[in-house]
Amino acid sequence: MKISKFTISKIYEKLLNEGLLIVPKDQTIIKKYYKSLNNIHIMKIMKSLKVRKFVNEIYCFQNYYWSLTSRGVFYLKNFFVIK
Repeated sequence: MKISKFTISKIYEKLLNEGLLIVPKDQTIIKKYYKSLNNIHIMKIMKSLKVRKFVNEIYCFQNYYWSLTSRGVFYLKNFFVIK
């Protein structure tokens, strides 16, 4: 699946600002919590961050919750060149 760099940076920015992303398990719902972002794109990007241990994943009540770890904060700050 190809995801544009603009979309990736918007998802990273949302994650860095809020520290937590919530997405419903049902992939047929296109945009529920974040109007400008596609749920499937968020799920795929969070899956890649989870493998690298930058986020913690919790599944509860048909929703995925991803919280940022300290390694993830460091990675995102380097991605956006923030000290």
